[in-house]
Amino acid sequence: MGRNIRDLVALGYPIVKTPKGFYMDGKAFSRAEIDFIMELIQTNEREGIDTRALAKRLRSVLDRYYIRRKRG
Repeated sequence: MGRNIRDLVALGYPIVKTPKGFYMDGKAFSRAEIDFIMELIQTNEREGIDTRALAKRLRSVLDRYYIRRKRG
């Protein structure tokens, strides 16, 4: 677990330690970055890949990282 936290910090994720555990401190992606990623997926067709389904799954993941805020 600790190594994973160190890896995330090394990658630039804003991780903070609280009495209840480790949490992200702020947003991992800006709204503009999320919109850019979604546009890339939706405008690039790939044979054998359902880009609509991929975009839907990715949107929910990215939105979780956008919405997460520092608690305290």
